[in-house]
Amino acid sequence: MELAERLKYEREERKLSQSFVAKELNISRQLLSKWELGKSIPDLEMIQLLSEFYNFSIDELLNKTPPEKTTSSILETISKMEPEDIIELLILGFGLPLILFAVFF
Repeated sequence: MELAERLKYEREERKLSQSFVAKELNISRQLLSKWELGKSIPDLEMIQLLSEFYNFSIDELLNKTPPEKTTSSILETISKMEPEDIIELLILGFGLPLILFAVFF
């Protein structure tokens, strides 16, 4: 698996948006998109940050073999989020459906 595919796979496996990952890494969403599409490659410093963010070694990140099934839990993902992102997640994930349910039923 190429680096671009791996970055996209790991992000999607954790059900994270490009915007969230970009914000956490202090980069633009467009730059992350270019990495995931293989249009550019992160520098060594960013590869280190990506390996820390996704919680695996640089070797695992750059390895071309398909990754093992990710075992990160929702709690691990939430623990990395900023409070305002958690609130947004709760509102979109729980609050909005409840409001819509209340309005239509």
